Amino acid sequence: MLTHEQRLRAYTLTILGLVIVGGVAFNIAVLSRLSDIRLMNDVRSFSNALERYKLAYWSYPEGSFDLRDGAVLSENGFARGQVTYYSGAMRSGKKVLFEGNADGYRLTFTLRNTWPAQGITDRKCMMTTRAQLYCGEAQNGGP
Repeated sequence: MLTHEQRLRAYTLTILGLVIVGGVAFNIAVLSRLSDIRLMNDVRSFSNALERYKLAYWSYPEGSFDLRDGAVLSENGFARGQVTYYSGAMRSGKKVLFEGNADGYRLTFTLRNTWPAQGITDRKCMMTTRAQLYCGEAQNGGP
């Protein structure tokens, strides 16, 4: 039989263990959501650069590549130039595929989570011409 002091220590350690496990689980969930937010922000930034390019040159740049490798978008398309619309790689480090021609573009990527409250019910997503976001079955459009 445990004494009162031993039971108190056991309960304290049990509660402390549960709090630590709960905190770790919460932290993992939050980091997963943060990763999705970073990825969406990166994709939106690149899409905005493509739209600014379209306004200036009346067509989208042509190409097909993974944005993790980095990209420079200037008046010369995907090459260095005087006016830079976008420069860099995806900060999220996630695979984002760009496919584009003069009439439109498609950025495809995969999220870690679904976001039903925001209307994102599938992890596989695509952002197309004029920054239209499609996730799941509604994926149509693009070049």
